Amino acid sequence: MTGLVPMVEMRAPKSLTPQQQEQLLASVRVTGSGRTREKQLRNKLIVLLGLRSGLRLAEMCRITWGSVQVHPKGGGWASLKQKGNRPHRARFTEGTMRTMREYRNLLRPKEDDQLLWSVPSKRYAERVPMQ
Repeated sequence: MTGLVPMVEMRAPKSLTPQQQEQLLASVRVTGSGRTREKQLRNKLIVLLGLRSGLRLAEMCRITWGSVQVHPKGGGWASLKQKGNRPHRARFTEGTMRTMREYRNLLRPKEDDQLLWSVPSKRYAERVPMQ
């Protein structure tokens, strides 16, 4: 029988230790300005969403600015669709929301349905800061 691939034993992915998580967070410092700061904030937000919210990459890529809601007591959430089109609410810590607000204020997306990670090629003059 040609073309058959043998079964390979799959191992569960390893989780980062708390120390490794802190090292990863420390590695995404935001110190620059302009376009550099924008990239640093984006990188920090990706790490925060993965570590603190447990979102998978595909879920992160589907978040729009309009799906993000701020909780009155701190933190927030985004309404997403999981596999099979099931609704899911991803929760965000206060620190994640603070980074998200700063990133949005730099990007100032024109539309709420714009994805978090889609950056327009030209800056808009009439950008709206996140509340």
